[in-house]
Amino acid sequence: MGISIAESGFNYSALSRFRARLLLHKKERTAFEEILNAAIAKGLLPGNCAKQIMDSTYVLGAGAVQDTYTLIRLAISRLLKALGKRIDINTLLSNPLNIDYNTKTKPKINWEDPSERNKLLNELYQDALQVIETAEKLKLTPKEQELKDVLAILAVQDIEQQADGTVKIKQGVAKDRIISTTDPQMRHGRKSSTRKFDGYKTHTAMETDNNFITEIKVTPGNIHDSEAAAPLVDEQPEERKPDKVLCDMAYGTGQNREEMEKRQIRMICPVTTDIRRNGCFPKTAFIIDLPTIQKEGRLKKYNPAAAGLS
Repeated sequence: MGISIAESGFNYSALSRFRARLLLHKKERTAFEEILNAAIAKGLLPGNCAKQIMDSTYVLGAGAVQDTYTLIRLAISRLLKALGKRIDINTLLSNPLNIDYNTKTKPKINWEDPSERNKLLNELYQDALQVIETAEKLKLTPKEQELKDVLAILAVQDIEQQADGTVKIKQGVAKDRIISTTDPQMRHGRKSSTRKFDGYKTHTAMETDNNFITEIKVTPGNIHDSEAAAPLVDEQPEERKPDKVLCDMAYGTGQNREEMEKRQIRMICPVTTDIRRNGCFPKTAFIIDLPTIQKEGRLKKYNPAAAGLS
């Protein structure tokens, strides 16, 4: 770089601040495209990235993972605080709230006592419904509407109604469950049966000549890898779209194979050997007698890719 060995350079935090400014002004995509265009101009990246690799990695969320009581309580608190900046929300409530939402501390109950926990849950549930009902009568800002929508989900996602009108924590985990009020988009995810995480997945497409990433897609952590395959291709400019993609078994669903065939893209990945939960047969359930097939003229030329066995 033409500098002396004693050059201290810039402070490490400058990159973090620069990244924050890009995100704030929604310029992160611009920087990504500029880098790729510069690589193409220098001849480091072919204009047509004919062969690409697809894969994903998990990204830990920055928000704290919270229990049901904390989720509902903080969601109520955040909405009340937002509304309180312009109106006196307490004057609009039909009844006084059960809990003080101005404090950040947890309610002082005996958390080892199931009856006290259930009493608190019902108080939180009642308060949530009342705050939501009151907010729905107001003209909300986009931020207030977002907070209300999050509260509406959190108030019921872990709740089971009882015959007497009360509620209790239901068994199991709700589909697409929100796990944090500070980052409502992050989710529980897993890379395998033993590797679990809380946050997001970053899906990437990378050309194989010089290993430049050509497309990126970020999804919540609970999104299956296969759902990102088509967007990774479709969101690339026409001149960068691949003719062939290599990926692991997670991307190689029947639907993805069909979608790639429509786009005239060859997908090369293993075929699952397990019986899937949707009842589809694995490849091990079939015996392909090629000599007989060819002899009878039912298959002129065997094409593994066309047979879905790449």
